[in-house]
Amino acid sequence: MIRVRIQAEGKTRLRMDREDGILVGKTIAGLAAGTTDRVFGLLHRGKSRSTAISLVCDCSGSMSGSKLETATMSALVLAEALKGLPGVQTEDLGFTTAPESNHTALNIVAKPFGSKDHSRIPGFMNQVHCNANSDGRSLRWAARRILETRADRRIIIVLSDGLPSAPSGLEGQS
Repeated sequence: MIRVRIQAEGKTRLRMDREDGILVGKTIAGLAAGTTDRVFGLLHRGKSRSTAISLVCDCSGSMSGSKLETATMSALVLAEALKGLPGVQTEDLGFTTAPESNHTALNIVAKPFGSKDHSRIPGFMNQVHCNANSDGRSLRWAARRILETRADRRIIIVLSDGLPSAPSGLEGQS
């Protein structure tokens, strides 16, 4: 289902009042009533829209263990499902805070836009030391990255438990 939604083309329109093309059933009554002599239409397909998708994984302390494993596998499954779709490019990101400082956001690029290799997703998640999180700053970082891409549509998918994991005094600073 996600492949169908992401791959959706631009709008398709039926241009009416043609002398040739596709027979349009609702105009036949007009032909019989003498209100129209044109019963054909032409199907006009819009061009496919390019799409940039950023998969962003929360790697904070509240995500340690099975939650991070589930998020990692979900990112991998999503990346594989989107792989090869025409006009779709993806990147895989993670965020936490630096081990030496719970005040410094640590943003990780596992697979940048343009790369086709998703194999680093499980490895980078296992190497991340879950600390606090800086959700707001990290999402702004992800948003800046995706805005730099050339795409008609931009989608950010966040994989998180939604729990704050900020050290005391930082709760309002994310």
